[in-house]
Amino acid sequence: MNGTYYPNPTFPEINNNNENNTMPIENYNNLYSNQNNNPEKILFIEDILKFNKGKKVNVFASFTDSNNDKDKTYSGIVENSGPDYVIISDPKTGKWYLIKTMYINYIEFEEPIKAN
Repeated sequence: MNGTYYPNPTFPEINNNNENNTMPIENYNNLYSNQNNNPEKILFIEDILKFNKGKKVNVFASFTDSNNDKDKTYSGIVENSGPDYVIISDPKTGKWYLIKTMYINYIEFEEPIKAN
């Protein structure tokens, strides 16, 4: 079906002599490793939030499918975090919030951020 009408793209990083036009594994692994071969761990939002448990934050989130609250701000204390969620508690209201990170625009800390 693809014949010659829509030629397959070629990319300079990929070995075009390869029959399947796939990237060699060693090149793929280099995409996600530290360029300087520095053994420091790459930090993700989950890690930064875990280092900052107990700190007061404002979480700005957007819910594009919502008719009532498209943009919402949650204020509270960081209680826990995972790869796809943040849990904060609001001491003023006693409410706890579980927020999926896919909805988070950014997080504002009211104290200095600890990154390691």
